[in-house]
Amino acid sequence: MTIDSKVIINPFVFKGLCLPWQDALVIKVVGKCINFQMLHDQVTKLWRLVVGFDMVDIGNKYFMAVSYTHLRAHETSLHL
Repeated sequence: MTIDSKVIINPFVFKGLCLPWQDALVIKVVGKCINFQMLHDQVTKLWRLVVGFDMVDIGNKYFMAVSYTHLRAHETSLHL
């Protein structure tokens, strides 16, 4: 038996919920076991960030980096 559930959200509210995630980047480290803080530090160093960023552990060794506030970080991430 399958139960399908739906949540109906006002389009304006939905757009507001999606806004912080629109420039998010999903990160998966392949071949190494690395913890959250270690990855956060490595990303900060690799992207030469001047300002901080937020990162969320989304499970199965995937992380999501959010809140790009520094253009250089965004440009560098596209060339990894």
